[in-house]
Amino acid sequence: MADKILYWEFDDKTGTLSISKKSVGYDFERQYSFVLTRYKDKYTHEESLKINSFYNCKENGCICTYIYSLDKDLKKLMRYGVAFDKILYADLQQQIEKVYLQLKEDYSKSKEKTETKDFEEKELKNFLEMISEVIKEFEFKTGYYHIPVEQFNLLVEESGYSDYDLKGIKEILSKKDYIKCGKNRLTNIVRIGTKPIRVISFNKKMLIDNGYITKDEEVEKNKHAKETTNNGSADNTDGIVEDKKNGK
Repeated sequence: MADKILYWEFDDKTGTLSISKKSVGYDFERQYSFVLTRYKDKYTHEESLKINSFYNCKENGCICTYIYSLDKDLKKLMRYGVAFDKILYADLQQQIEKVYLQLKEDYSKSKEKTETKDFEEKELKNFLEMISEVIKEFEFKTGYYHIPVEQFNLLVEESGYSDYDLKGIKEILSKKDYIKCGKNRLTNIVRIGTKPIRVISFNKKMLIDNGYITKDEEVEKNKHAKETTNNGSADNTDGIVEDKKNGK
């Protein structure tokens, strides 16, 4: 059996990445092609990447990702039947990274953020009610519920608050003492198990005093946390780790 030889082709006019006909041993895989769209938000300057999959020139699903998380997101294409092996997926990632800067920046999805003042006046109560519904699933230590920053950001995005500036939301929560912040930051670092994790630390007392969590719910949460610790699956020495870096 002849050795497999792989060549890629990139059309910078359409943003299409495909396996070249010169390749040897990739007859099946060559039926797939990928159209890359590089989005840039003109207000935040953040970028995202949309990858449209095509099979025999017909649309075959898409994923949205970021250039920094390709390694974990690319394989989501498997849900559309793109059953490449690990080596080919690694090669696809490498090719996307190689051509990324050649992609035109698309500003069509840019949307000016709604004034954070509007959030404070109109949405804060609803936001805290939503947070209080899910908060009990997260680490509770030393009077605070610790939500990992990435999960908090995703929660904001998926709950319909993405029109508001994320940093502005955190500043309002901090100003009203709903979250505890590290020095010069809007987040904390806590040790969960053995790993330091950056989190948003919600103040239990403020949530109870303002009626977002009842004392009965809190008693049940504390009981569960104590049982977990006694069973050895949580570390009762977890706490806030001093964060000496500046910035937010």
